[in-house]
Amino acid sequence: MASRSECRRPVFKFVSPPPEDFVCSICTEVLFDPVEISVPDCEHLYCRPCITEWISTNPKCPECQRLATTSSLKEPNRRIRSFLDSLQVYCPLKGCSAKVKAEELERHIEKCKSSSTICTRGCDQEIRINDLQKHDCLDTLKTLLVIEVAKNLSLQEEKLQKNNSVIQDLERQNCSLKKEVKDTLAAVELKQSEINILKSQLRERDSLVEQLRNKITDLNNRCKEHEAKLARDGQRQEAVTQGLHQQVQTPSVRNELPSDVAHGAAAATPQPGTSSATAEDELQWSPSEDGIFQFSCQLEVNSNLQSGGEVWSPVLRKDGFTWRVVAKKTSGGYLGLFLLCQKADQMLQVAWKVGFEISLLRRGWPKWRTFRQYAEMFTSSSPVHGFPEFCNFNKRSSFTVDLLQIEVVVFTWSFLWKLPNELQTSPIDQTYVFKRVSSMEGNDETYSPRLDCLFREWKLRLKKIQGNPYQGSIAIVAQSDAENDWLDGAQITLTLKAKDSQCYFDSVWDFDFEDGDNCLVGKFDDWDEFENKFMDANGTVKVEVRVVLGDYSDSDSDD
Repeated sequence: MASRSECRRPVFKFVSPPPEDFVCSICTEVLFDPVEISVPDCEHLYCRPCITEWISTNPKCPECQRLATTSSLKEPNRRIRSFLDSLQVYCPLKGCSAKVKAEELERHIEKCKSSSTICTRGCDQEIRINDLQKHDCLDTLKTLLVIEVAKNLSLQEEKLQKNNSVIQDLERQNCSLKKEVKDTLAAVELKQSEINILKSQLRERDSLVEQLRNKITDLNNRCKEHEAKLARDGQRQEAVTQGLHQQVQTPSVRNELPSDVAHGAAAATPQPGTSSATAEDELQWSPSEDGIFQFSCQLEVNSNLQSGGEVWSPVLRKDGFTWRVVAKKTSGGYLGLFLLCQKADQMLQVAWKVGFEISLLRRGWPKWRTFRQYAEMFTSSSPVHGFPEFCNFNKRSSFTVDLLQIEVVVFTWSFLWKLPNELQTSPIDQTYVFKRVSSMEGNDETYSPRLDCLFREWKLRLKKIQGNPYQGSIAIVAQSDAENDWLDGAQITLTLKAKDSQCYFDSVWDFDFEDGDNCLVGKFDDWDEFENKFMDANGTVKVEVRVVLGDYSDSDSDD
């Protein structure tokens, strides 16, 4: 008979839980074929298979961590085995509730009436020994056959239901496809009708184009005749003008000119109705709470100022630089305000960046209007920068001279000892910070520093639009003389960073061209909502800009 260590571990269902001292701490089961670690101050008990496998990888007692080997394992005290064999267990056979000792369980199962055996009469089915006397192979086989047939019928019904479901789905798909085909044929007929109409319209337009070409040819011929006539008239007028100019240069004639003509100015001098800048009229600066310094001036501008006419303020001298404000009437009836900043020594070829804001209060206005520009680049060859469309400047019948109250705040001013390389390649990925947004009034504007990309200058503009409620816009503004081909194929993403630095709002707008196709504008309807979402406690708004431009031909890069 095989030893207990060679037998399979039996599965016992104990009548009452065994003591913890007789449970293996490795497998947490009742000790099976127990052995004892024969080491001083150890003598812990384990299942022989468990501790043998444990020692093969970790030669220590699992509980006290003392060194142990297979040679240190020994049989436990005989009383321990006797106690384990005497534990009461239940018979595992179904229908039997007998309680026996663990050592007697195998003999009990061999004789237990609830145990089963295989029928040798022909059906080969497992039956209980108690039922062997009344067992009928034919009835058993009939029962098994009925169960198998019922199972097969159930499977067939499931398959039939699935097939019916598939058939119904196919029928629905067939109906849908028929409808789609019908709709497609109707759409094709409609398109064919539209094509026929377009062909007819195209023939009519071809005829109209031919007529227009004939008219253009006729107009070109007339224009050539008019040009020849104008050239002849111009020659005659030039001769007359030269004669008048010679007469004006004589002292007697010049003294007789009207005062408004005698005080007239060229583009770089004040227009009629303004005061010339003299040493006594020099402006004075003062410290600014919001910047480095500030100054103010008043300009009197005739309301009939012609397009291109300029009015200059007196000069401000500070730290080797001269500062002036220039008011100019630009095309389209706008008044432009510009800042002139020049060095005393024009031979130094350096650049300087200036951040400034210009505020204007015109006669009849209830409040100031402010435009702000961040970090504009000034050089000896480019000393004037500002806002060409500050406000409308059409002639007003109430007065002939307009009084302009102008305040200038310079809030950043830095020197660059060499000119930066401003031409950048696509893509542009940059963050702009607009400050003092909370102080903006209706129609105030704030501009980012300029950036040249592929020979096209652009800026980012934030504008508060007058209305009830106030609205706003964020715009990509091109230089005034740039073609809008710089935006062809461009992908523009503006991301407004919210007050919570962990939260971003990607603003998606429908961009529209404005101002002669040089301004691509995205508008939002509620300025208060814009401030609540995106303006922090310091009145600052951060805008992340990403511009990916399309491909450019060689002719574009030579502009």
